[in-house]
Amino acid sequence: MAQHVLMVMSNPVEGREDEYNDWYDNVHLGEVLQVPGFVAARRYVAGPSARGASTHRYLSIYEIEADSLDEALAALTAGVRSMRMSDAIDTVDVAAWGFTAVGERQVRA
Repeated sequence: MAQHVLMVMSNPVEGREDEYNDWYDNVHLGEVLQVPGFVAARRYVAGPSARGASTHRYLSIYEIEADSLDEALAALTAGVRSMRMSDAIDTVDVAAWGFTAVGERQVRA
């Protein structure tokens, strides 16, 4: 089974960052992890050096184990219809990219 990641960059609506973070951590990640193939998720916030380089403040990385990235993303797209989305996320400027692993994971010896 192939390993993939989905990287999603997003921002909260102005003035609603606490609500955005609460929804993302306590609702959205759990709902995405119910989608077949999605096995783990982690969120990141941009550090000071990255804030000038990116228009997005938050990054979510989803780990996917599936034969096909396309099939996993299709399952996510279908599942989004039943997810509880928050209007605290700025949906105008969400960016997402999927990648498939090449080679083995390297770790420090």
